[in-house]
Amino acid sequence: MEHEHIISVKNPRRNMNGTIDVDVKWTHSHDEYWPFTASPNDAEPHGREIYTCAVEGEFGEIADVSEEQRNAAAHQMRKQAVDVKLAELELEIQPLRDEALAGVISDSDKKVFARLVRQRKKLTDSM
Repeated sequence: MEHEHIISVKNPRRNMNGTIDVDVKWTHSHDEYWPFTASPNDAEPHGREIYTCAVEGEFGEIADVSEEQRNAAAHQMRKQAVDVKLAELELEIQPLRDEALAGVISDSDKKVFARLVRQRKKLTDSM
């Protein structure tokens, strides 16, 4: 790896995005390593070069995604799914809430309203 601003690269490891995280010592980093994510599609040539060199083993064996990263990603995906469902429920609840506040909600809509509120409560309790 030859780049005018890079002194050395170490500790390659895969991440959940399919790119490779490394630690880079730059000429301006005062002997400290800084985290860097290398991608084959990086807008900057040095990012693509670091990725290629990492894949070719120039910086050592690439560590797999850690169990902690997998768990964090799975948790984030579950949270996003719950957030989407909560937003959908809120879209259904709001007009019924408005009807209830105005005193014009029908008995059948009261049952739907109660069911939706229970679903929302169950989802929020699961987070």
